Amino acid sequence: MNIVLLDDHILFSNGINNLLTSQLEGSIVESYSSIESLRARKNGLSSIDILISDLELVDEDIFEFFKEVRAFHKNIPILVVSMHNKLPVIKKCLEFKVEGYILKDDTIDIVNIVNRILNGGTFYSNKVEDTLKIDSNTVFKITPREEEIIMLISKGESKSEILEKLFISSNTYKTHKKNIFRKLDINSVNELIKYYYDNYI
Repeated sequence: MNIVLLDDHILFSNGINNLLTSQLEGSIVESYSSIESLRARKNGLSSIDILISDLELVDEDIFEFFKEVRAFHKNIPILVVSMHNKLPVIKKCLEFKVEGYILKDDTIDIVNIVNRILNGGTFYSNKVEDTLKIDSNTVFKITPREEEIIMLISKGESKSEILEKLFISSNTYKTHKKNIFRKLDINSVNELIKYYYDNYI
């Protein structure tokens, strides 16, 4: 059984590696601190039985990597182990149909979770499930297009740049922005930026 850990927090990664190696008989656990180093793996990605991954890697886009995995190695199950319990991040993982999502401060048995996923199951920790329930109870939900606009505004893109990137008209942009402010109950771009950094970063 080939288990791959992708996490640039070396102490945490080493701890998980030692735990899985000692409790999963016959398993080979490999640790990588970057997507680049994992791509250079001698046997490639096809021989991986499960990928256990953090979401934050320095100067690398983990979601682009998940997209690659799903496109070319769709049978590899993914278990996310992250410090982020934010709805937009969890929903992004759901888009890639990750089999598991647990938090680094969860007090749960990761060995049992790995076994469960290897046997075709899924697992989202209670804290993560609670965050998803909040979304299901929200009356006014932010749409994917509105999320794009929130991100671009918060990153300092001008109105004209946003119109060009999203191929939308000025009136459409104004409508989206008005709806965003209404749904979030805010009145300024500064409040919007705060919302972005509180929920997406």
